[in-house]
Amino acid sequence: MNVRFYAWSAALGASSMVAAQSQVNFSEIVRDASRIDASGWQYVEIKSGANQNLSNLTVIEISGGAENAGTITSALSLDNVVSGENGLLLLQNMEHQMSQNASTSSNVQSGNAFTLNTGTSTYLVVQDFTGQVGDSIDANMDGSVDATHWSAIEDSVAFGSGQAGEKLYGAEFGGVDFGGFGANNSADAYVVLTSGDKVAFEVAADGSAMSGTDGGGSGNGPLPADFKITPGDVNPVPEPASLVALGAGLGAAVLRRRRKSAK
Repeated sequence: MNVRFYAWSAALGASSMVAAQSQVNFSEIVRDASRIDASGWQYVEIKSGANQNLSNLTVIEISGGAENAGTITSALSLDNVVSGENGLLLLQNMEHQMSQNASTSSNVQSGNAFTLNTGTSTYLVVQDFTGQVGDSIDANMDGSVDATHWSAIEDSVAFGSGQAGEKLYGAEFGGVDFGGFGANNSADAYVVLTSGDKVAFEVAADGSAMSGTDGGGSGNGPLPADFKITPGDVNPVPEPASLVALGAGLGAAVLRRRRKSAK
């Protein structure tokens, strides 16, 4: 299915307060959360520096399907877009009303037909995009990139569905690839945890990770037991191991203080 990013419904005005350039990363991507809402949630959340001007960047989607692997199916320019005070930019489909409100410190932009492919796709944030929808990065559709249409890549992530002949380009661009959850079933969501771990999973009705998807997620780290997607908000939940370490550290500090008081 060929899709593209359309014009935004809101003005993408730049702020007068612009921070120095920082690394730009995907923070969350939700492509198909129809269990939460009948129309399904779709959004891309990007993390950068606070109030950072993102004008030289473009978010692109590349198909990985066997019939058109390597074809750029959408391209969204971030010209005159600035991240929020907390460094987050939320790009959401305005046709899908979210029940969770984004932080007021985030910049939230809504597209009037913002649609993501729910099949095999690779998502990139690139600098100085010179291509257009329909261009290919893999003319032979063999999984090897033979053409680029940008000067540099900020971040990349790919979703697979387990179909024969599909191609994932996330890891090739320095990011991460996620295979499917069973035959012809790709992940609904991708999240970078506060620990830095990257996890993909299927989303349950309350926005949490469904059980049975590799312990709630697939990636280089487990999801916290009480984790839920947080569109437009920083995920404050540390990993379970971090909670244990934090508790041990606090306990040790209290014990030392008590010993000093006893003396």
